[in-house]
Amino acid sequence: MDHERKKLLVQKKAQLKTKQKRAEIQQYKDRFTKGIEYFIRNVKNLPLPVPYISDINVKNSTKTAVI
Repeated sequence: MDHERKKLLVQKKAQLKTKQKRAEIQQYKDRFTKGIEYFIRNVKNLPLPVPYISDINVKNSTKTAVI
């Protein structure tokens, strides 16, 4: 009977560990999502990217940044 209780205890510990791991992963997902949402809300406040010289004035097809 004692063996059955130990087996059950091992199962419960494994289930608890799995549950805790899932909760931890969900917490990371929530933080990541909040970070992305914050970034998206504040993108309009970021400076525009550096414009590129059009290919019309450049013989080869590589683009260079205007500084």
